[in-house]
Amino acid sequence: MKNYYLAVDKTLFELNLTPVEILILAQVEEFQRNKCVCYLTDEGLATSFGVSERTISRAITHLSEL
Repeated sequence: MKNYYLAVDKTLFELNLTPVEILILAQVEEFQRNKCVCYLTDEGLATSFGVSERTISRAITHLSEL
């Protein structure tokens, strides 16, 4: 059965992040839980979350500065 949901750790909501930043971190954590390497591109994340590649790029830049 295909997984149609993304588990989000509630503690991410305490970090004053945007919803897209939370989704990106939750996606990376999902890969870690499954012992996989995350090779998703900005385009892949944008398609998954229904936002622009620019939005993903800004979110990743902000997360890398934390």
